[in-house]
Amino acid sequence: MHGCTRNEVTATLFKKYRRAADFAQARRTTLEKEIKSTGFYRNKARLLIECCRTLVADYDGKVPRTVEELVTLPGVGRKTANIVLGSAFGQQAIGVDTHVLRVSNRLGLAHAKSPDKVEQQLMEQIPHTRWTALTSL
Repeated sequence: MHGCTRNEVTATLFKKYRRAADFAQARRTTLEKEIKSTGFYRNKARLLIECCRTLVADYDGKVPRTVEELVTLPGVGRKTANIVLGSAFGQQAIGVDTHVLRVSNRLGLAHAKSPDKVEQQLMEQIPHTRWTALTSL
């Protein structure tokens, strides 16, 4: 799958691994090969397996629906938690990565170096109903 996009990789993966338990039981070397084209594949494979093992053990294989619970999962930070909430569960959330941080500061929408502070500043300025849409731009 050399040169595949992330969406192409996940389309193939989700046909093979249907549930968190499937990923939790995956062989790391096999998963590494399957996601190699996405970059940082060794770390991603390790964290994906650990995350899914935690989902199975602590959440009955279901993805939690709060930032506080999501960030307890291996490899999941606040940005990823907010993206999951907005994309998977339709909750309004702002995911701040390095690009959102940089652009928000350049546009004067935020004045901070910390993603958490930029998230808070954006939440104060952007209507709640537009938070997820802002992240999807």
